[in-house]
Amino acid sequence: MNAELTIIKAGWSVVQDLGRTGLSQYGIVRGGAADQYSARAANALVGNAAMQPLIECTVQGLAFVADVPLLMAVTGAPCDVRISDAIQPAWCPLVAPAGSLVELRDIRHGLRAYVALNGLIDVASVLGSVAPDAGLGIGHALIDGECLGLTSRFGNFSHPATGIPLFLPRVTVPSFGSPWTIDVVDGPDMDDFGESGALLFREDYVVNPNSDTVGLRLTGTAPIRELNDEIVSRGVAIGSIEVPPSGELLVLQRGRMLTAGYPLIAVASTSGQSWLGQVIPGDTLRFRRGTLNDARDAARRQRTDLDKTAQAVATALQSCGLTGVITSM
Repeated sequence: MNAELTIIKAGWSVVQDLGRTGLSQYGIVRGGAADQYSARAANALVGNAAMQPLIECTVQGLAFVADVPLLMAVTGAPCDVRISDAIQPAWCPLVAPAGSLVELRDIRHGLRAYVALNGLIDVASVLGSVAPDAGLGIGHALIDGECLGLTSRFGNFSHPATGIPLFLPRVTVPSFGSPWTIDVVDGPDMDDFGESGALLFREDYVVNPNSDTVGLRLTGTAPIRELNDEIVSRGVAIGSIEVPPSGELLVLQRGRMLTAGYPLIAVASTSGQSWLGQVIPGDTLRFRRGTLNDARDAARRQRTDLDKTAQAVATALQSCGLTGVITSM
């Protein structure tokens, strides 16, 4: 069915997904949800494909009313979730009856919350993604009073006596809040720092207010590079930790430039990149050194956990005769 969400309070909210892949050679950044784990988890909890568009709310919260029942989930940083002024849990499937006011208030211990709705949010896809890109001038930022389209076959279901949804799949809820421990692997220039490189794993670093979606600027005692030769600009990965001449650390985010010429001392793991998308100016970061195998194993465990959640949701919906609401396995 076609539904409409009337946005009562947009805050700083955008329609988001996991970003654009395979376009770096054309100078187009991947972008996408800053906290990819929370975005994937939200979609898994409502039976959507991982890449399905959802709403990313930054700091200010969100309020909307739908004209049909919704199967939804809220993940990401802790916040107060209310449906018709009744407090509801995050990180699990929720049913919002038609006409109910859905609110996210007081996002805390992190920067972003995610709202997934079973079905497909009707916004234009550009180059295979709805992810906003300031450089390309694309993306859909919500505004107060707009009507956002949603295509979904979800009808409704609940316990006949309590009204509570009939299933509660498990998903691993990460810890949010400062200090953040970020798992990293050695970057290509770690050896250039000699014994000074160990400082990265002993010191605490504070997020500078000048940080943005391009990169986090961190204050603290930075390792000192022992070599003086110039580094030729090269491709850099999301999560790369650069040591510029200013003496601060620069951690590249999803809106980064694709090339850089500063020494790269380390790179955040997949899970670490998600937590970097939640940090707030003034938060403390601690870097934990690991190997490539450690990072791969952690990413596989995380993906397996989400796959199990998606399977549990699919099984529950099928058992309730709601096979048609599933958009992907």
